[in-house]
Amino acid sequence: MDNLLKKRFSLKFFKYAFIGGFVTLLDWSIFYVLSSILNVYYQLAVIISFTIGATTKFGFNKIFTFQSKYKKISLQYSVFFIVTIIGLLASVLFMYLFVDLLFIHKIISRIATTIITLFLNFFLDNYITFNKRFFNDN
Repeated sequence: MDNLLKKRFSLKFFKYAFIGGFVTLLDWSIFYVLSSILNVYYQLAVIISFTIGATTKFGFNKIFTFQSKYKKISLQYSVFFIVTIIGLLASVLFMYLFVDLLFIHKIISRIATTIITLFLNFFLDNYITFNKRFFNDN
């Protein structure tokens, strides 16, 4: 990989990670407000906060990280949501592996799982969700 490609890839990953951090804070904040202040049932609160977070992540990554111009947003969002669910399932699987099988503390496991799924989600979004070969209006 030449130097320019490495720099572009690194910048893209940095943007992706930054947006992911922001969206995680947004998701957790909405969950907290809904479940702790408004007394919304915690399972409903997590569904609402996850959906708002995922939608925000899609918009920011579409515009800022991947600069996707694809106009059929509902189709691209559907693919994004499937990719996001794959990431969620991977998180659940890694948490089970770390906590229940390897007996690693749940907070340490959550941090490790977040790092692993960050790379997984970036790979899937970069090569599927926002891939110009799949999503091109031309």
